[in-house]
Amino acid sequence: MIVGIGAPKGCDFLTGCDSYAVVAEELPSGRIRWQERNNSPEILGTTQHVILARFVSEDGLDTSIVAMRARDGKRLWARALPAEICGFTERQLMVSIHNQLAVINMRTGLQISYTDTTSECPDIRLGGIEVTDANVAGGWVVKQALLP
Repeated sequence: MIVGIGAPKGCDFLTGCDSYAVVAEELPSGRIRWQERNNSPEILGTTQHVILARFVSEDGLDTSIVAMRARDGKRLWARALPAEICGFTERQLMVSIHNQLAVINMRTGLQISYTDTTSECPDIRLGGIEVTDANVAGGWVVKQALLP
């Protein structure tokens, strides 16, 4: 049984998880296009080109964030990140880790920037937009937090 299904925009396949792998199935046949095995995977989300998943180590004690190319399942990077995922776009991932917010390149897994002023995840919306309360009646602050 596949759960956590996502379909990258414009694709002819679905991605999802079962108890042992992240799986991409072609539509409408259901033929498996590719799969990435893991003890207990969880899909965190998909973009048009990247699937972001959390994998658990064999002993169940550690987790890694794994980025895979959507069309063929090729692993782009994996990092042992005991972090909260704040949000992500096609190009960037924001995590809360070690009392800071870090921005990671979605294609390479390399850290782009960080802030040590806060570790609380902002409200990241579709397209990497951050929305915060302006502390005035009916006021909001909207800014581009992550590159789309």
